[in-house]
Amino acid sequence: MRLKWIPPNQPEQIIPKKYLYSTPRPDKYEVNEALTLERRVSGKRKPGHLSEVTVLNADGKRYVYGLPVYNLKQKEATFSVDASRATVAEGMVGYTKGVDDSMDNNIERDQYFSAEEVPAYAHSFLLTGIVSADYVDMKGDGITDDDAGEAVKFNYTRTASSANPYGWRAPSSDSASYSEGLLTDNRDDRGNYIYGEKELWYLHSIESKNMIATFVLDDRDDMRSMTMNGVRTNTKQGKRLRRSTSIPRPISRNTTSWPRQ
Repeated sequence: MRLKWIPPNQPEQIIPKKYLYSTPRPDKYEVNEALTLERRVSGKRKPGHLSEVTVLNADGKRYVYGLPVYNLKQKEATFSVDASRATVAEGMVGYTKGVDDSMDNNIERDQYFSAEEVPAYAHSFLLTGIVSADYVDMKGDGITDDDAGEAVKFNYTRTASSANPYGWRAPSSDSASYSEGLLTDNRDDRGNYIYGEKELWYLHSIESKNMIATFVLDDRDDMRSMTMNGVRTNTKQGKRLRRSTSIPRPISRNTTSWPRQ
């Protein structure tokens, strides 16, 4: 199909392609002030990735793991190091950042450097629902109050995303793991570290038809985000549970949607 138009004072012409494409849809869209949804295929989430894992128990209950948690970036580096900077008892070695762990490595005999990067992948799937054997999703909109059968819904909050990822590192210091190599040769010593960036998700509520449990979180003093060079930052840190509360829900026959706190 070809689409044409007639601009003012001009002959008929085929509409240029740039006018036929809509603005790309956003990866996220806001439902209300308290809820923002993210599309299944967006950014690091590729069409070929798994989005959900369902486990069927012998009693007919289904456990739905419908929230993939992503490791957004992962890099492993191995390189030659100066044996004089190593602490053998601790298995750690110091190195010059940005030089020894790069193509500019010039240490000892082989000046070895190797690095491998792994693209984003889902490292785990969080439990989002438990449904009974007789459960029926009446409208195809997930677990809601108008569904038949029993169901429990788990809601999560993301505190670190691709826009502000949580950085992790092994070892969790500014050194590298130390490998002596041959004990008769101190010129084949190696250092190694793995650095990555990931999402952080935390459970904030559990809902059933007659009960709601909520969880309040606080920042942890440990588990701070790290840079690739092993520097701890104050921009992102893990959470801890401060308190949890369970409250009964009033049952209404006219309820068509689940209340939200």
